[in-house]
Amino acid sequence: MLSSLAFIHPKAKLGNNVTVDPFTCIHGDVEIGDNTWIGSNVTIYDGARIGI
Repeated sequence: MLSSLAFIHPKAKLGNNVTVDPFTCIHGDVEIGDNTWIGSNVTIYDGARIGI
């Protein structure tokens, strides 16, 4: 589930079943793997690879 109150750059790559909580910002050069939870008030900057 992706919160409508989160900003996710259109070029960010999110896997299946990813949860992004409100007030989160995910930049463009980011990859997030399947079944990952990103909590509230998080900023993920370019170059990050999480759960891959």
